[in-house]
Amino acid sequence: MILPLAAVEVPLVADEQGGLRVRGTRVLLERVVRAFENGATPEGIVQCYDTLQLADVYSVLSWYLQRREEVHEYLRRRNLDAANIRSTIEAQLPDQSALREKLLARRNAPQHDLAGSIDAPPAK
Repeated sequence: MILPLAAVEVPLVADEQGGLRVRGTRVLLERVVRAFENGATPEGIVQCYDTLQLADVYSVLSWYLQRREEVHEYLRRRNLDAANIRSTIEAQLPDQSALREKLLARRNAPQHDLAGSIDAPPAK
């Protein structure tokens, strides 16, 4: 018996922001690749992202392993884009350093309980 050989479609789709997601899920390609690079097995990746199908993870990883350089360049561009977006957002936000200092001072100040005694500041 001869098994039919057919090309396996890579289950990746582009989202509105240009990210690649595993088809039928919201899981980004970078999540699957990073998990794999950090030593996760395909089965472990499916356990972490329960919307993924094991066969899809194997297909994505096979595709990745055949195109490591291109995928790493894609990931580098995605990280650069994310850093640029973050910088733009942070530049539009008001300076929070005064609020941060006030909150830190409040956290480190002696605490008064309802009876009026003073507790020591919380340990760092």
